[in-house]
Amino acid sequence: MDVLGATPGSLLLDQAATGAEDARLRRLAGRTGSREDLANLRETAQEFEAVFLNQLMKVMRETVPENDLFNSGGATKFYRQMHDAEIARAMATGRSGLGVADLIVQQFAASVGEGRDQAAGDLSPGAASAAPPTPAAASERLPEPLI
Repeated sequence: MDVLGATPGSLLLDQAATGAEDARLRRLAGRTGSREDLANLRETAQEFEAVFLNQLMKVMRETVPENDLFNSGGATKFYRQMHDAEIARAMATGRSGLGVADLIVQQFAASVGEGRDQAAGDLSPGAASAAPPTPAAASERLPEPLI
C-alpha cells in the first residue's frame, strides 16, 4: 500500500475509469459542435445525463465503507464500475431518468432549428409555457420497486 492507502491496482482501475469518462465526454463535445437534428441532440443529452449519473454513483459508492469479505480485489471494483455505468446509461435512456436530458433538449432545441414545443417530446404543443411539473408528477416516472 502506498501513503494514501490505495494499492497500485486500484489506482490503475481509477485511471482507466477516468480515461473512459474523458473519452466519452470528448466524443460528446465533438458531436455538439455541428448543427445536428433533434434526434442527435436528444441522444447527446441522454449521454450527458448518463455521464452525470455515473459520476454521482461513483461518489456515492465512495461513501460506503469497504468490507474485505465482499471486496475481494480489483476485479470486484472493476465490475462494480462497469455495472454502475450500465445502470446510469439505463436510467438516462429509460423513463426513470432525472430529467436532465429533457431540460438540455428544451434549452438547445432552438439552436438546432427546432421549436421549443417539439423539443419537449411527449409534451403537447403549447405546453412549454405551462407550469413546471409537480413533485408528484415527477414521482410517476420512477420505476416500480424490485422488492
